[in-house]
Amino acid sequence: MRDFCILKIANSAEGGIAKLFKIFLYSALICCWAGFCLADTAPDGNEPDDSIAQATPLIVDEPTTHTFHKKGDWDIHIFQMLKDHEYELEVYDVQPNADIVMRIGRHNWDLIEWINENRYGEGESYTTKSVSTNFFYVQIHNFDPNVYGDQTGYKIELKLISGKNGSGPGKVIWSGLYEDTRQNYLLLLWPQSTLPGLSKYILERSMDFSGGYQRINSNINPSTVLYEDGKNLRPNSTYYYQVKAYKEPGYTYDHTGIFRGTTILSTPTPTPTPKEKVVRIIDYDCPGNQGWKRPEDNNPDGTYIAAADGAFYIATRRVDGCLISSTHYPTPRNTNAGCWGRWRNLSTDVPYVPNNVYRAKYTIRSSQAEKGKVPSTRMLMQCGDSVDEASPANLEPNLAVAGGLHLSKGVQEDPAPFINTIEPATFNIYFGPPNLTSNTDITNVTLIYEYIAFSAEEEGTNYLEQVIVERFQTPPKNTPLRTFNSDSGFGAWEPVTNFGSTPFGPATCTSDANGLTITTPAATATLINYALWRLVEPAKCPDSFEPSRLYRAVYTLSSTPATGAASVGKIRLVNSNYVGSWGSEIEIDPSVWKSQMPGDRTEYSVWFETMPALYANSDFNKITYQFDVSDGSSDQAGDTTLNEVSLYSYPIP
Repeated sequence: MRDFCILKIANSAEGGIAKLFKIFLYSALICCWAGFCLADTAPDGNEPDDSIAQATPLIVDEPTTHTFHKKGDWDIHIFQMLKDHEYELEVYDVQPNADIVMRIGRHNWDLIEWINENRYGEGESYTTKSVSTNFFYVQIHNFDPNVYGDQTGYKIELKLISGKNGSGPGKVIWSGLYEDTRQNYLLLLWPQSTLPGLSKYILERSMDFSGGYQRINSNINPSTVLYEDGKNLRPNSTYYYQVKAYKEPGYTYDHTGIFRGTTILSTPTPTPTPKEKVVRIIDYDCPGNQGWKRPEDNNPDGTYIAAADGAFYIATRRVDGCLISSTHYPTPRNTNAGCWGRWRNLSTDVPYVPNNVYRAKYTIRSSQAEKGKVPSTRMLMQCGDSVDEASPANLEPNLAVAGGLHLSKGVQEDPAPFINTIEPATFNIYFGPPNLTSNTDITNVTLIYEYIAFSAEEEGTNYLEQVIVERFQTPPKNTPLRTFNSDSGFGAWEPVTNFGSTPFGPATCTSDANGLTITTPAATATLINYALWRLVEPAKCPDSFEPSRLYRAVYTLSSTPATGAASVGKIRLVNSNYVGSWGSEIEIDPSVWKSQMPGDRTEYSVWFETMPALYANSDFNKITYQFDVSDGSSDQAGDTTLNEVSLYSYPIP
C-alpha cells in the first residue's frame, strides 16, 4: 500500500511543500480506497475493447458506460466525424478512483491529442471541427494502471455541436432508430428535412461501423420520415446506417453520420450458404460513345517516347462506337521501339464499394490473322478518382490490378486455343481492392484498356467492342489450396537481380525466417533499381488451373523504408500461367498513396480466373507467382518482405 502512495507523489508535476502535502493527503485517500480498487470486477458490457479490432463504436449522442475492471485495462473507441462539423468528445460521470487519460488519433493511430488533467473523479473533454469526413480512435485508460476495479467507471459520449449550414444534414436527417418484435426488422425514423431543393434520400447499411456500407435504397422520397428495413436482416445482429441527401442535378449533401439498431434474438436455424449475388453495374456496349477517352492527348499519334524501361510510339487511336487502336510506326522508325496506346473511362460510372470483388468483361477482336503478330492487350481496373485530368494525382490511381492477357504471345508449338483474333472474344478480369473507406478520396473504380506492340513483328488493329462491369461480395477465405512461407514452399522460389544491359540497377534478394526480402537502394537519375522473387518452373509449381474456377492469391507483405526514404519502391504481385499468356497482377505504388503501402504483415489479394480453355501441354497450365519491387525515385528505398502467400479457389460467381 505504501509503495502505491509514494508512486502517486512521484508522478505528480506539482511542486512546493504545500502542494506536496496536499498530494500526500489525496494519495492517502486513494490508498484507503485501494482495498476495493485492487480487486477485479466483472467486465462491462462493451468488453473486450482493448484493441483497434475490438474498438467500441461511438454513435453521436449515445453515451456508453465503461469500467477499468482489471489491472492495466484500457478501452478503445472508434468514432466518425463529418467534414465541417464541430464535435465534443466528453468523458463524464467519472467515479472517484478513475483519473481519465484520453489519447485521440486518426485511423492509423497518428496522434492528434493527448489529454490528462491529473484529477481523480473528474472528466475530460475534447472539442474540434473536422476538416474531412473520417474515422478516428480514442483510447481511455486510468493514469495509474495499478488502480482498477470498484469505483473506476465513467461515461463517454460524442456530441455534435454544429454542422455546416446548408451543405450537410448533420442531425437533421435522423433522430432515432426503433426496433420491432419481428426478428429481422428495423424501423428507421428521421424528421422532415429543411434542406433546399432536396430530391431524394440515399440509404446505406453495414454490419461494420467503420466500412463496408452498401446502398439498400437509392431513391427514397424526400417527404419520407419512416423507413422499414426488413431486407436480409439477421436476428440478434447490429446494423449501422447512414443517410445521404441528394439534390438535382447531381449534388449530394454530406451524409448524416452513423446510427444503429439491433434486431431481436431468435433461435438460429442453419441455412445453406447462398451463391454470391452478382450485381451488374454498367454495360459499355459502345465504349467510344460512353465516356471512354484517350488520356495522352498531349502526345499525338506517332509520338516517340523513350523511357528508362522501354521506348514506344503512341498508337493511332480513334472512335467508331468501339475503341480502335492501331500500330503507328513513322518512317523512318526506331526498330527497337514498340507501339503503345491507352483508353480509360474517366467517369464515376463504377462506384467503389468496399469488401467487393469487381469483374470486367472485355470483348476484343483484332484485324491481325496471325496470332504471333497480334498486338498485346492489357485490361486494368484501378481504385481512385481519375475524373480530373488537370490534377496529376488523379491520373494514376493508388492501387491497380492488371489482367494481363497477351493476345500476341501464343506459344507456336502449342497454340493457346483461347486466343481468337478475327472473331470477338471476351476476357474476364477481377479486382478485389482492400478496404479503403478511411480514404475519402477513393470514390470509384477506373477501367483502363492498353494496346501494346512490343516489337516490329506485332502489327495490326485491335477493337474494344464492349465492357461489362459487375461486382459481388468478397467470398470468405476457405481452406487454402497452397501456402508458401519460410516453413513451407519458399525454398523453391528463385531470386532474379541481373537483367543484363537493361536500365535496371542492383537491388538485392535475401531470405530468412521472416520470408523473401527485396532491398532497393535509393534510385539515381539513370537507374531504376529492380529485383524479383518468382516461382515459375513447371516442375516446382504445385498447382494447375482447373476448369471454371476463380482464384485468389493472398500475399502477406511487410516493409521498412530505409533511413531518409519516404517509402519503399513500387510493389508488384503477379500470378500467371507458365508461358505468360494469361495473368493478373496488383500494383502498390508509393508515388501516389503512401498510406496503402504495407506495414507489418499487410494482406493484398490477386484475383484471377481459369483461362477460357486449357493448353494441351499441361506444363503451360501451371499457376506461377512473382513478387518484385522497383524504386523509381530517390526517396524510395528499403526492405520489402513477402511473409506468406496462400492460394484459394472458388466457383466462378
